[in-house]
Amino acid sequence: MHADAVQVSVPEAFPPANAMRLSRLRRAIHCNRVTFPEAVPVFTNQPRVDIQWRIVELYFVRGWSCGQLAGRYGVTASRIRQLLHRWVDRATTLGYLQTIPPESLPNGQDHELSSWRPSEPVRNHYSPEARAAI
Repeated sequence: MHADAVQVSVPEAFPPANAMRLSRLRRAIHCNRVTFPEAVPVFTNQPRVDIQWRIVELYFVRGWSCGQLAGRYGVTASRIRQLLHRWVDRATTLGYLQTIPPESLPNGQDHELSSWRPSEPVRNHYSPEARAAI
């Protein structure tokens, strides 16, 4: 490189979904920076298939924390994070999660990721009989 050359910093591209922290990925999904499937796919080759899609939907769509999910499903928060990471890796590999370049978003849809905060989880307001049937 020449001594007179000027280095220009190029903004880093938005990372792929499986390279983001879970909290950042959740913000990116809510800010329309990462695609998310309407129906959460279940990957049968992964552990806890019975609760996998529920954990993914409650975390990414409903805004539940790993601690809340751990309490609900009787596992540790670390195990919840592990299940989420495995699902994200598989979903990214199969094309379910894809980053959306900022220039491809229509005006007004590119929100600042740092300003998004998850809403309070939706509480179950069903009657005791309806809850028992779920």
